[in-house]
Amino acid sequence: MPAGSPAPKVSILDDQFRRLTASRRFNATVISAFGLLALIIGAAGVHGVTASLVAQQTREIGVRMALGATATRVVRSITAYTGRLLLLGTALGLLGAWAASGVLEALAFGMGPSDWPVIVLPFCVLSIVGVSSAIVPALLAARVDPLIALRTE
Repeated sequence: MPAGSPAPKVSILDDQFRRLTASRRFNATVISAFGLLALIIGAAGVHGVTASLVAQQTREIGVRMALGATATRVVRSITAYTGRLLLLGTALGLLGAWAASGVLEALAFGMGPSDWPVIVLPFCVLSIVGVSSAIVPALLAARVDPLIALRTE
């Protein structure tokens, strides 16, 4: 190296790799944040709709209880109905996600529409939220005196 010449630029391979993948990592972070936000909004929606459906059935629950149904049977029938709705919603959601996955596959590096964590995690979260959203109001409604439930309008 001749005297007076600038020192060669030394760069670390990790720094070069980080610079090359910065846009992909940014896209993945933004998509992950939006996906998490969508999951939270979906869980809140499932909770709201499920709790509302059960609350609207208070009068029907009162009639069932007055006719001799046990609290266990009432809660079981409400959770079974909610489970059927959740399965229908999950099937439609999975079809929609599979249809939209082709568009997002180019942005999410290394992820495809058939990656099981991408499918199973939202399904489990929404199912747990949906079932718990049905059980809690159903238990509360099953404890209400049938005469009081029949008087409410």
